[in-house]
Amino acid sequence: MKVVVPIRSVRETDILIDDGADELFCGIVPPEWKRRFGFESPLNRRETATGNLASYADLQEIVAGAHDRGVDVHVTLNAHCYAQEHYQVLPSVLGRLARLDVDGVIVADPGLLFLIKKMRLPFRVVVSGEAMATTAAAVALWRTYNAARVILPRQVTPTEMGRITRPFADMEFEAFVFSDDCFFEGGVCNTIHHFSSDTFCHEFLQRAEGWGRMRGMGDLVGRGLTLDYFLRMKRTACGICSLGTLKKNGITHLKIPGRTGPLESRRAGIRLVRDAVTLIRAGRAGEKMIAQMTQWRQAVEEAAGGRDAAEAQRLACLLGNSCYYPDDPVLKKKRRDDFGPPRRKKRGALR
Repeated sequence: MKVVVPIRSVRETDILIDDGADELFCGIVPPEWKRRFGFESPLNRRETATGNLASYADLQEIVAGAHDRGVDVHVTLNAHCYAQEHYQVLPSVLGRLARLDVDGVIVADPGLLFLIKKMRLPFRVVVSGEAMATTAAAVALWRTYNAARVILPRQVTPTEMGRITRPFADMEFEAFVFSDDCFFEGGVCNTIHHFSSDTFCHEFLQRAEGWGRMRGMGDLVGRGLTLDYFLRMKRTACGICSLGTLKKNGITHLKIPGRTGPLESRRAGIRLVRDAVTLIRAGRAGEKMIAQMTQWRQAVEEAAGGRDAAEAQRLACLLGNSCYYPDDPVLKKKRRDDFGPPRRKKRGALR
């Protein structure tokens, strides 16, 4: 399983590769796009300058440095769809990327895949999670456009991954490991990523009046766990404990998202994923790995935010509140062992 990591500046190239990145991906808003459309009509799904490279020169330097280390670089062109005006500029952007020896592009709009195929560009085509390929039939469609890899959306469960990947032994499949666990993420997110100090949906929910404490959390509610706690845990969701299950279900690449996130956060993510993959190769995928990775995740949180952060992470792992893949059969078994089977509601009881 290879680790795919976002990069946002030239200086990060060797740092991320030294930490264990097998592949890098980045965004860029070229001058010709910026002049004509600005950031309001994005080339990719990060609509801020901080989430994208500033120039083709930076991209060229990253590609050269990564190739010297045997690492591929992909560029995100994963807006949900492009307008007719965009398609007047996209051919020149694609041609420039080809001349810079970029290894692949990450795409969501079927029209752009058609254009890449028509131009006979030498890219590896990776279908973005924004394309919402949630069935084997969708993957079969993308393969007709020469897609070599599909990034499965966040909403797909590990069991569903197995059903999707099984018919396509000749393709690669990528899954998310960290970050947002919002159901309206990826292809079903129709807001923007830099509204005020936060994304629009998070800001709205955190400020909405009338929210009470979280329900259904037993005596932990008495400790003051509120919606804000729930949102924070879901925004730092973690799929480390499920990597053994993902591997069994055909996942070949593990994506650490966060192009706008701090470098240290991405570095910590690489190290955690690398440690988990090492345990899997040693035959320790299962409850032993879950226990080990839970401890390491708490250590990371404690280093970043102190004992309170570590305790919050311990509770989140215990309850499954920060699990990226809560439907993982291994995790469900562990929760049954820890808490017993879920209680059945009495007939006629209020929900």
